[in-house]
Amino acid sequence: MNVSLQDGYNIGWKLAQVLLHRAPSSILSTYVPERRVVAADLIAFDRRLTELFHASAHDHHAAKDYTEHFLKSAAYMAGLGYSYADTVLTAEQESNGEAASEIHVGRRLQSREVLRWCDAKVVQLQSVLVADNRVRRYCLLGCCRNRNC
Repeated sequence: MNVSLQDGYNIGWKLAQVLLHRAPSSILSTYVPERRVVAADLIAFDRRLTELFHASAHDHHAAKDYTEHFLKSAAYMAGLGYSYADTVLTAEQESNGEAASEIHVGRRLQSREVLRWCDAKVVQLQSVLVADNRVRRYCLLGCCRNRNC
């Protein structure tokens, strides 16, 4: 279900941008390459999880493998475990990952607790990232735990 919702969102915002003349129609060509890989990965993931689940009913070691696979795959199941390849919209190779080593171009941004500077309120990042089909730039400032600022 998560994947199908993301499929709809992916094509929806692109269509809206083209129809509102905010983006060239060439962005529509990114839909299939992006989402086909996700669908193939989902099918492979589901097959493996199903195999482990059935084996775990009869084998203690398989049950352990199932549990490990399930826990390791939590990010994937939440829609956070894959990255889009470089397209006209995503260009990981052109990004500088030094400033934000945990943010990857082409990957869904994981929500974190952040301090909103305008009112000094602690909020979940996803709660302030509005999905209303407008392009925005966000400036995420702060210090990493392992660096002196």
